[in-house]
This record gives sequence, C-alpha cells and structure tokens, in this order.
Amino acid sequence: MTSPELLRFFNAEAREYLDAVEGFVSGEEFDAGAFVAASRALRGSATMARVPRVAEIALAMERIANGVRDGEIELTGGLRRELEDAIVDLRRFVATSSSWTDDIDRQAVDRTAALRALLPAGRTTPPAPSSAGTTPIFIALQASAIATDLENFLSRGDRAIVNDTVNRLRSLRGIAGVADHPPLGEVADAVERTLRELAPDASLRDTDAELLRAACALFRRASSELRARGKFESTAAEVDRFARAVATSNAQVPERETPVVRVEELFYTDAGPHLVSRGSTPSRSAEARFREEVVTRAEHLRRLVAEARVAMDPFTRERVRRDLKAHLARLDEFARSFGAQQVAAIVGDAAALDSFNDSALDAVESVARVLTTTGIALDEMESRLAVSERKRWTPAPLPPIAADSPPTRQAERTPAPPRSGRALRDMLSASLTQLSSLEDVPLIEPVRADEDAIVPVEALLYRGEAALDRARALRDELRTSGSTDPDALQELYDLLDLARAE
Repeated sequence: MTSPELLRFFNAEAREYLDAVEGFVSGEEFDAGAFVAASRALRGSATMARVPRVAEIALAMERIANGVRDGEIELTGGLRRELEDAIVDLRRFVATSSSWTDDIDRQAVDRTAALRALLPAGRTTPPAPSSAGTTPIFIALQASAIATDLENFLSRGDRAIVNDTVNRLRSLRGIAGVADHPPLGEVADAVERTLRELAPDASLRDTDAELLRAACALFRRASSELRARGKFESTAAEVDRFARAVATSNAQVPERETPVVRVEELFYTDAGPHLVSRGSTPSRSAEARFREEVVTRAEHLRRLVAEARVAMDPFTRERVRRDLKAHLARLDEFARSFGAQQVAAIVGDAAALDSFNDSALDAVESVARVLTTTGIALDEMESRLAVSERKRWTPAPLPPIAADSPPTRQAERTPAPPRSGRALRDMLSASLTQLSSLEDVPLIEPVRADEDAIVPVEALLYRGEAALDRARALRDELRTSGSTDPDALQELYDLLDLARAE
C-alpha cells in the first residue's frame, strides 16, 4: 500500500504534469515532443506512487502523441477533444488516488480502452532510452515545478509551499545528471538554504525575495533550454542575475571564529608568583596542536583554489569567492589565536581581496603549500612567509607603459617598491571573468533520446565512483559549515549504500 506522504507528493507532482499536457493540447500548435515528455513523466510518477491505472492512461497518451509526430495519426478536432476529456478524467483519478474504488477503476479502464482505440494497428512501444538522453527531460520538468512553487510562494506568501519546494529542490540535487548542467545543483542548494533559514513569522527580506525571483527566472530558462536543446547554457543572463542576488543576500560579515586564548595572556607580565604553574610533562605543545589543525585548513584552502580555477559560470565564481574569503578569515583568526602573526597577516590580507584572479590564486596556493609542508617548525613557516621572503612567490605587477612614451632612464634606475601583504589588495585587480571565453565552446552535442518507456529510477541515481565523489563533496560541505543537518547526513548514508551496490 502506498504511504499517504508519497500520495500527497504524487498529487502535487501530477497536477504540474497535467497542467503541462493540457497547455500543449489547447495551444494552437501541438508540440508532440513536449507532450510525450510530460506524459512520460506523469507515467513514471504514477508508477512510483503505485497508481497503475493513471500510468496506463498516460502511456496511451504518449503513443498517440508519437503517432501524431510520426504522421501516423492525424491531429483533428475530435482527437484534441478526446485528449482533453482524458486529462479531465486524469485529474479526477489523481485526486481520488488515496481512496480508489472499483467504480473508479472501471472508469479508468474504459478511458484507457478509448484512447487505445485511436492508435494505429500494430503500434508498439520502443525500448527504454538511455539515462543520458532522458535525464535532461526530468531535470527540465523538476526545474519547471520548482519555478512554479517559487512563484506561488512569492505571490501568496504561503509558508506551506516551502516544504514542498524544499523537497523538489532535494529531488533535483539527487539526480546524478544534474552535475552535467552547472550551476543548477548549486543554485538548488543555495535556494534550499535560503528557504530553510526563513523565520516562520518574519516578513521576507527584499534581498531574499530578489534571490527567489532570480532563481525562478533561472529555473524557467533552464527548463526551456533543456526541453529544446538538451543542455543549459551557464552564460545565460539569468545566471548573472542570480549570482548578484546571492552576493547581495550574503553580504553580511561572516561569523568570526572563537579564538584560542593562550593561558600566558591571562597573567600579569611580572615574574609571579602566579596561581597556575606549568606541568612537568605537557601532553602536547601549542605548536604541535597548531601544526595538526593548520594542515587540514590549508588542504581545504587548496581545494577551494582548485574549484576557483575551473569555475566557469558567474554563480559558481561568486560562491567560490565567498567561500575563499570566509575560509581565509577563519584561518586568520585561528593563526592569531596561536600567535602565528606572520601567517595571520598574510591570510588576512588575502581575505580582504574583493576578487581572486589567477595571480591571487597562485599566491593563496603558495601560502597553502607552505602551511602543508611536512617537517618544518612554526619559526621556519613564519620565516618563509616573512615580508622579505614574499617576493619568492608573490607575482610582481607589471606597470602600465604608454604606447607613445618609451620608458625613461630615471624609471629604469628606480627600484621596485618593497612588497608587503597589504600590497596584494592593490596588485591583483583582474577577476576570474577572463576565463569566460571557454563558456562559448560547447563540450558535447545534445543527445536525442527515444520518446517512450519509463526510465528506471535507478538510472537517475548516483552509482559507484560517482556516488563516492558526491559523498566526499557532501562531507566537505558539512565540515565547512560545521552543521549536523540530519537530512544531509541521511543523504550521505544513502550515497554510501549506492556506492557499495555498484
């Protein structure tokens, strides 16, 4: 027996699909491909909810649309009326799916037979298509449903819609193929965090409202492009708008890390006597504790730098920029707590940057490389990062030279000014937008898939190495945020099971 929660989700999802097929039937031009995609999604949802009669009617509607597309069935006014009547019956069957009776079952059987009578003789269902071709369709339908939920929430302010929207966002992130269409997965994650942080009785902030409106426009654009071409361009104007909305919404100063206070700082500077005396054999020195933790923080810093180097779309670049600034600020507080003033000064200078171009990323990665070097003491680490040593790894700026004014001898004799950590802010002005030229070159051509047959839900899940990669990414997110979200932990456990099942 189907659970009430699954049936409620099926009712909400089926209404979205029925609205879509009704729009295709009532429109002036009949888009057979889009009609088939929506009908197949309805059939898959009904199959998972264990409402087989609805799935049978949806299958018959798919076959009719395929016949119209292939020229085997003529789209007459009578056929349109038959499809409209079938949609009306489907709405009634979906609404009564939790209290199915024998009379409703007979009506569903009659409706299926009436639709099958419209099919040409010998019409068969092609084999199930591969997940590579069908995944964009499912992502498009889910993105469209999310956009509709966001529009309803913004127009009516009904907080009951939030839970349904969060479930849809998680479902979108759970589709393995969503990683092939960046930044949809990260956009869904950002919108989910925004919705979950809304106070129950507080009014919606202007910045959050703009973020949700931008997300709605982005999901609409993604749904349209995935239906038409099988891929989503991350250079769309909607992505830029969402990136700006996220930057404005998250403009508040990041929470400062609680510093570690050395016990020596709590005493007067005289010779004593003091109330606390040093033990004869301390378990671990402060330097050892600093070395143990700074390596983990520096490794995470290198991972963020690697993400920044490959970030292509505006939203991902903005997200990595914010993560870099926040992590560098926390590393600054951590280093000051242990008295590593040189480390704190240089990462603090980097945290003050507004953007991270290639030169800035090289500098930050060099700092992380020093912090993760094995076998060096804190004094050696501080020495390598000293002001006099920074010119070994800090890129030297090239002064602009006018085309019609050759350099003078005086300029040749003028020595370069000394480098300092604060000079990073003035020296590194370019941004990662210089990498955007790669976005205009498509990596793959869209895959055209067969239009029939239900795709097994297993084909849309992570498997094997892909599940492990997603689990590692989720683990890093939990470590960075410091949260213990039960839903995220449950997703992590599920991913481990999927990896083991391969």
